[in-house]
Amino acid sequence: MPEAYDQEGGVNQEKRFAVALQRYRDTSVGDKMDPFAEQDAWEDHQIGKATLKFGSKNKKQTSEDYQFVFEDQIDFIRASVMEGDESHYELPAESLDKSGEKSALEKLQEERKTLPIYPYRDELLQAVNDHQVIVIVGETGSGKTTQIPQYLHEAGYTKQGKVGCTQPRRVAAMSVAARVSQEMGVKLGHEVGYSIRFEDCTSEKTVLKYMTDGMLLREFLGEPDLASYSVVMVDEAHERTLSTDILFGLVKASKYSQPLNIDKYL
Repeated sequence: MPEAYDQEGGVNQEKRFAVALQRYRDTSVGDKMDPFAEQDAWEDHQIGKATLKFGSKNKKQTSEDYQFVFEDQIDFIRASVMEGDESHYELPAESLDKSGEKSALEKLQEERKTLPIYPYRDELLQAVNDHQVIVIVGETGSGKTTQIPQYLHEAGYTKQGKVGCTQPRRVAAMSVAARVSQEMGVKLGHEVGYSIRFEDCTSEKTVLKYMTDGMLLREFLGEPDLASYSVVMVDEAHERTLSTDILFGLVKASKYSQPLNIDKYL
């Protein structure tokens, strides 16, 4: 039976106020009341927000699905594969040699022969030998800039001096020199090089030199007669830039000092 609260000397005040004080008890620490439980919970919450955590909150730890492969299974799979007959696919050695992949240099040499300027190779060399000044007109992409210096090199003009070719733009001089070095199979800066402002990619071995108009004008300051050149070509002369017009006058004056062969592209 419940105890009466009105009995004299038998009133339990702790049980009497237990219901009123129940909400202030911290159930996580047991029956003992902790007056700092709320403060500790708030501090733990603030610390948790400042803590760096990686990954998703709802991520579950799952094991990777691996399949065990045993040696007997591998042997079984290999045994189940039927061996084919490769006799139909065997080719004679002669056909393999003919159908073998060509080297990059051989492909470039074949591409050179397909250019429109290639049929006129002998005529150009003969004209350079007979005349000091030549005006060459051709369509874009016919091979004037890349092929004529190589023709002169193959004909032996580089034994007397370098073959110089001017370009109106720096990027053109660099790209053309890189292309010619690939076609000749040499390293850029050795037999084939370029000279632009703030960059000189040439050496003592250079025989084909591509440069901007301004760089050739600078060479005129130290070498007015261009004695180190056997052939000088002014490319894209039809653009009539200031440097090109000045080059015409300087080259015209220098050709009287020695027998230069000068090609001017239009």
